[in-house]
This record gives sequence, structure tokens and C-alpha cells, in this order.
Amino acid sequence: MRARPLGLLLLAASRGPTALAYETTGVSWSWQDHAFEDPIKLATGTFPSADVDAAEMEDRVAAAMDTWNALELDATLPYGGVGAFDFAVDGDWNIMWYDSSADTTWGGALAFAATWSWEDGAGNDCDIVFLSQNDYGPVQWSSRAGPAPSGRYDVQATAVHELGHCIGLDHSAITAAVMY
Repeated sequence: MRARPLGLLLLAASRGPTALAYETTGVSWSWQDHAFEDPIKLATGTFPSADVDAAEMEDRVAAAMDTWNALELDATLPYGGVGAFDFAVDGDWNIMWYDSSADTTWGGALAFAATWSWEDGAGNDCDIVFLSQNDYGPVQWSSRAGPAPSGRYDVQATAVHELGHCIGLDHSAITAAVMY
């Protein structure tokens, strides 16, 4: 099936007022043959085992990538499996957990996507970091399929949102949008 341009992203993915519920960040991946050539790797070993099951975490992250891949855009997100790595500008796309308990500058953030690009806006790296704590206290994650239990945050929903930032989408003002 023919790939659709990234600009049709939420038009294809949503209904009603959320169809235009995004803005772009200005990062472009067009210098590559495909928007995403490098596989996205997951560091399951960085997540605390008491909160997150590694196999379930891998399933939830792969499902988040599949959410974007199902749109049949020219923006396929390839899954690269599990590995061990650090948060760095290294050209690799990584997803990891960070013990943010000593930091107090996160506001209400649950996670963040750090995208690095050249001066011309051409992207070259994106890492996603799930936080252990923000300014409101500990962030308890759920890696199980389906809705997160009360008091926990859904790994898959958060990964879908952060992957949206990696592909160049900014926040939306529409509360029902994935990028809200």
C-alpha cells in the first residue's frame, strides 16, 4: 500500500475536532531515504522490576510503535529490540527509564522525548525517557495490557505520545488528542 505523507497523520488517525490536533516541531527526517532508518531500542533493564515487567514493557512499546505504523505513513518506526545504553546524542533511538528522584525540575512531566537536530532542522536522534518522579511525587508505571490500574500511568499511551514528538509533532490544545 502507498505511504501517506506525515501531514495526514492525525487526519487519518482521528475523528472530529482532533483531526487537526497537532503542530509540528520543525524537525525533519527527510534527509534519509525513509523518515526513520534506525531501529528504536528499549532498555528494559533500566526500569524497576517492582513496577514494570520487562516482557510486558517490550510488548507495550512495540504496540505504541504499531499505533503509528498502522497509519501507513512514510514514517515506519522499526523496533530494534532490547539493549543496554545511555541517554546520549549518538544517532541511536533509545527508550529508557531515569531515576529522577533527586531532581525537582520536571513539573508534572511523566516522560520526555529528546530530539536532536542539525541547524537546518534535520533530525538525527531521538531518545525517550520515562521518569521515576516529577514535582508531584513518584510516578508509578503500568506495563500491563489494557487500562492502567488506579494510581499508575500507562506505559503504552505515554510511549505513543512521546513517539509523536520523535516524529516531529508538538503538543495539541485539544484534550482528546494523543499529543495533548
